[in-house]
Amino acid sequence: MFSENTLKQLNLMRVDSDDYFRNLVDKFGADVKYFDELINKFSKVTEEERALFMDYCNSHNIDSDSLLLDHLYEAFNNLISFNSGGVLSLFKFKSAESGAPRVNIRKEDLTSYGDIDMLSEKTIIYRGMSKQEYESKKFTQHWSTDPNKAKEFAEDIYTDAPDGIVVKAVINKEDVIHYDSFGSEKELIPIINKLENIEVVSI
Repeated sequence: MFSENTLKQLNLMRVDSDDYFRNLVDKFGADVKYFDELINKFSKVTEEERALFMDYCNSHNIDSDSLLLDHLYEAFNNLISFNSGGVLSLFKFKSAESGAPRVNIRKEDLTSYGDIDMLSEKTIIYRGMSKQEYESKKFTQHWSTDPNKAKEFAEDIYTDAPDGIVVKAVINKEDVIHYDSFGSEKELIPIINKLENIEVVSI
């Protein structure tokens, strides 16, 4: 398990530390120690200190072409993103493809809720996902009011595994954490356990 200081930092970042740790151990085994150390060492890192990352990797002889370095760099970027813009910045700009952990954002993490006032009392939202995610019901909070964006995500992300599907749900306005009506993805962040009428759809 991560050290106490790392767990505290991940909690501030709203990261599911148990899930993150398991995923890292599955990929890197004992090298998970580097993630623990990096998160501790660079918990307050800023954009101006980005060069420190390669110094760290070089000091530990981490191969610059390795998957380990790629995932460590994502962890480093996540710290910069969180320190510059809080949980919402981390939520929006982390890269799942590079091993970013799941972030469970809450309303109290924000000072602005975007364009929620533009929503109806009940809104239909969409998400492109794998069949495995749908069957597990462990949905992430990345949803959209645009069904075509959900379809695009399902088709682009799951090109190697033909099980990308589009799922729609209904969310009450009061259960929306943030909505960006002007962004290209029309992203809406719901409270997951408040989703209603969840079903697979064809777009």
